[in-house]
Amino acid sequence: MSKNYFPRIDESLNFWNFLCYRNKEEFFVFFILVFIPFLFFFDSFKLSQSLHQLCLNNLSFDSSIPEIYQALICGKRLPYSELRELFVKGGLIHLMIVSGTHLIFLERLLLKIPFLKTNFIYFFLTLYALTSQLNPPILRALFSFFLSKFSKKWNLFWSPISITLLSGFLCLLYRPNDQDSFSLQLSVLASLLHHSFKSPLKCSFFIYLLILPLINHWQELSSLTVLINWIIAPVISSFLFPLSFLTGFFPFLYVFSDFSWSICLKILKFIQQLPFDKSLHNWCLPKKWIWFYIIFIWFVLFHFKSFLIRMKIKRKS
Repeated sequence: MSKNYFPRIDESLNFWNFLCYRNKEEFFVFFILVFIPFLFFFDSFKLSQSLHQLCLNNLSFDSSIPEIYQALICGKRLPYSELRELFVKGGLIHLMIVSGTHLIFLERLLLKIPFLKTNFIYFFLTLYALTSQLNPPILRALFSFFLSKFSKKWNLFWSPISITLLSGFLCLLYRPNDQDSFSLQLSVLASLLHHSFKSPLKCSFFIYLLILPLINHWQELSSLTVLINWIIAPVISSFLFPLSFLTGFFPFLYVFSDFSWSICLKILKFIQQLPFDKSLHNWCLPKKWIWFYIIFIWFVLFHFKSFLIRMKIKRKS
């Protein structure tokens, strides 16, 4: 059977036909019999912990906020402190976790090296995921990365949101105890929306809007956190995160990075002192329904995009 078996137009048929009819053996052999045991192997030898400690030891520049760099570069959890409380009250603590954004940014950096082969890029990304202790968001992003390459290699034409959902289920297969992990659920939901909206402002708006049913499991929702997420979150994601990540490779940038973070933190403190309503609601979605909620969001986005594709085809014809 030729690799061009699937039509390029109807992505929903591509995704489901592959899972139901075509070459299931290849998919499960690669991801279940090869890649997942590979991660188990390195986990069993505590390589992840050693790489994580090595990363922390190499952040030797004299920064006034080392916790931020340790969190954003090495995946270390922010310690309980005034700084962490500032991010929690502002609803920005989810940005202090190593996630798929890190892998995307690192891949783009590695692609700019002309002599570096693709296989080495795969190796470096897996190594970085191990350095970050394979926390749920980075593990999901790693699965998503390899699923995307697998889809391109076999001309499956899976949509990014389908890959995102499948990578979340692979995480649960690898670590069943993470089924109630808020960071994993938020990672899947944020990635679904990231692939659906190109504008950072629109993406931040809809991400925060759609995690409202989940947010009270993690922090108290207020009009203040909504305002901060719509104003400051895009700045951190688009500017401060790349700058902080580059500082790990080029320590001389820490002066400019520290200065930028100090301005951001001062603005964050100022906004938190404004007289906003402290609480909007106390309701939250029961934990057992969160994955059904995520699947529903995927279903709506997936078929809405398919509908838009069909409408464009009809207009052209």
